[in-house]
Amino acid sequence: MALSAGEKQRRYRQRRDADPQKRAAYLQKEKIKYAKDKEQGKIKVVANMTEREKRKVRKEWRTYKRQRNIIKSLLTILKHHLRHLK
Repeated sequence: MALSAGEKQRRYRQRRDADPQKRAAYLQKEKIKYAKDKEQGKIKVVANMTEREKRKVRKEWRTYKRQRNIIKSLLTILKHHLRHLK
């Protein structure tokens, strides 16, 4: 059976992260890419935003964080219930 794109990507990341040298090289490359994008203005730093932009971005962050916490707590509850079913 063929793998979905997500499964292929998951396996690739597992292989990449399994080797400490490859992981370090990847992280260094991402760090350089982020710095370059920030310098070119592709990524806007909070310090360079207007008050309105800051409010908008921070609201997005809060919403994202809230959703992640809800999902995390639901997963914890499910794991707890599944352990008790066995």
